[in-house]
Amino acid sequence: MNEILGKSIDSHLEELAKSKPIEDHCTNCGGCCKPSVKVVRKGHRDVNVFAKGLTCKFMTFDNGKSNCSIYKSRFENAPWCADLKTMIIKGIAPNDCPYVNTLAGYRSSVDLDSGSYGQFLPLLKSAIGKGDLRPFSDQDLENFLGS
Repeated sequence: MNEILGKSIDSHLEELAKSKPIEDHCTNCGGCCKPSVKVVRKGHRDVNVFAKGLTCKFMTFDNGKSNCSIYKSRFENAPWCADLKTMIIKGIAPNDCPYVNTLAGYRSSVDLDSGSYGQFLPLLKSAIGKGDLRPFSDQDLENFLGS
């Protein structure tokens, strides 16, 4: 999705790290812990759409902030978890994320309004149901697929 940004991602992250430790830029919004599904429409540009109501099973919320219960070992215990560069390349971070909000050319997955989201929901359910289901709790997945 953002592969064309190439080396500019590396230099962008290096610049961010000059102002403060790179992990301190995170606002714990949880946006990067939500799945998105690529929607391919003939004659249109591909777009990734966030699947509302699903988050990684290791994410918790407290006072509006997200927390990863396995953060230090996330890459070993959650192989679906994306590192920072992959998160940017795949458009996982929302546009207002401090890691990307000043990165020229960045394209985020789309967070659709309720009406538009309803039109895409059957496609999202189908794609997620056929994908890697390990990132989701059984209850969240049941709620999402059954809704």
